Amino acid sequence: MSRPNQPRTIGAEDRIARLMRDARASRGWSCAAMAEAMTNQGCHIDPSAIYKIEGQPRRRITVDELVAFARIVGSTVDELLGEDYEQPTMVGDMTIDQLRALLADAPIATI
Repeated sequence: MSRPNQPRTIGAEDRIARLMRDARASRGWSCAAMAEAMTNQGCHIDPSAIYKIEGQPRRRITVDELVAFARIVGSTVDELLGEDYEQPTMVGDMTIDQLRALLADAPIATI
């Protein structure tokens, strides 16, 4: 039996779930229509997952799902996260700019 998710204090997932529900409702879309739109953006997702993301207890949203949702609503991930989301300035011992420079020079892995 799975354990329930532990409470988090940032609240970004709750915000995204509300935005997803509101965007879906404003378009008159079912969970299946939202799932199809996200799949068309490159992130396959089942309609039941949309229902669970919006519901209680909430299913966590993946990064790929967040990116696909941002594309659907014509927004960026930063805009969806909102002003309350504090951008990190450090990752471990590196600044965000140092990490970006490192990743820009990194070879792309192939499978």
